[in-house]
Amino acid sequence: SMEFVTKLACSFKLPTKTPEGYTVVMYIPRERENCEYVFSDAIKGFCIYNDSIISEDGLVEGYVVILDIKNMKLGHLVRITLPALRAFMTYIQEAHPVRLKAIHVTNTNAFIKQFMRLIAPMIRSELIGLLRFHRGSIPEGMALEMFPKDLGGEAPTTEELSLEVVKLKEKYHEWMIETEYFVADESKRARKGTWWSLFSGSNEIVPNSDDRQIGGKDQNALRELEVD
Repeated sequence: SMEFVTKLACSFKLPTKTPEGYTVVMYIPRERENCEYVFSDAIKGFCIYNDSIISEDGLVEGYVVILDIKNMKLGHLVRITLPALRAFMTYIQEAHPVRLKAIHVTNTNAFIKQFMRLIAPMIRSELIGLLRFHRGSIPEGMALEMFPKDLGGEAPTTEELSLEVVKLKEKYHEWMIETEYFVADESKRARKGTWWSLFSGSNEIVPNSDDRQIGGKDQNALRELEVD
């Protein structure tokens, strides 16, 4: 699964943090044939890379995620499998042990609305509030010099920065193999408040995240999303 990170995408941290002290992580899918794209492997690679970063960084103020979709096509969208997508959205919203501060989607294209409609039943208003869409490569309000040279900044190129993944793969190789055998027994999971309740101050209990659908407020928030 980690091979996806190196072969089908550039994944890396920017060398400098935001003025607020947030770590910025970028994901740029490479321009490859749609048939090479396996959604479940992409999700596994994403999660393993993120877990490696968390292990390296320890406690941080927060993370800003940037997803550059300039190389994504409609063919990638049709290869998404709903069970894997639902599991991923549950993980991000309830179990991902980081403070997400913003999610920027850059170089947006025509099918972004179709993608948002696909994930709408699985996404909550707290996460919608973090989403920002941009037509260019650099999110508005972020310092240009933070970004790679090939994106117009002053940092090393995307390919140079993505070499970090190779080092992480070597360092955490044994652990990555062991994770293949980790299986959760959902029957033993105690009901508890959602991960987002830590930030909202709510003690909301959800018996099953799969049963939670977007309500009126969440739908309105989704409609208000705009591309900068």
